Amino acid sequence: MLSPEERSIIYQRLAQVFSYPGEEDYAGLVDDSYLEPFLLLGRDVESLLSKTSYPVSLEELQQQYTGLFDVGRGGSGPPCPLYEGPYRPDWGRSKIFEELLRFYDFFGLELSPDSRELPDHLTVELEFMHFLTFQEASSEDPAPFQRAQRDFLNRHLVNWVPMLRQRIDEVAISDYFKAQGFILESFIRTEIITLQDIT
Repeated sequence: MLSPEERSIIYQRLAQVFSYPGEEDYAGLVDDSYLEPFLLLGRDVESLLSKTSYPVSLEELQQQYTGLFDVGRGGSGPPCPLYEGPYRPDWGRSKIFEELLRFYDFFGLELSPDSRELPDHLTVELEFMHFLTFQEASSEDPAPFQRAQRDFLNRHLVNWVPMLRQRIDEVAISDYFKAQGFILESFIRTEIITLQDIT
């Protein structure tokens, strides 16, 4: 079983993987350090990463990211939006925003005025889980943070990440983002199992 510190690092790295890539991100891919935290997830992930081909340049990585998650082709929007709202039309975007902001506000967090991301962006939700696991690791009473993690996963990430991963599998040209989608979904499913017995 992973420690809270290890889980916190994985959430943080997943948030980085699904952010627009820069020079440091690509350099980390080249020297293997960028994905190193994912090796904590076991042999299946290690085997997957060893077979994954990476984009040959930063420009290619950025083009793949933009084509999947930001712009897409033909002006119809991205095929794999990184926002919860499009995957949960039954809830509606305003209800999702309202609940997410309540979660963030309860722990004294607010979106940075400089941030261009909305409350339901995958990276924002993953950074929130990074915060909760970091607090769990450093708290004398970790149970409230564990309950918050379980509730947040159950009410949000578990409900749309599998659909995001499926779209990535259907649309992605290279296997790099397919591998990241697999790691993201697998980690979240493992987290739910780990946290289900928290009272």
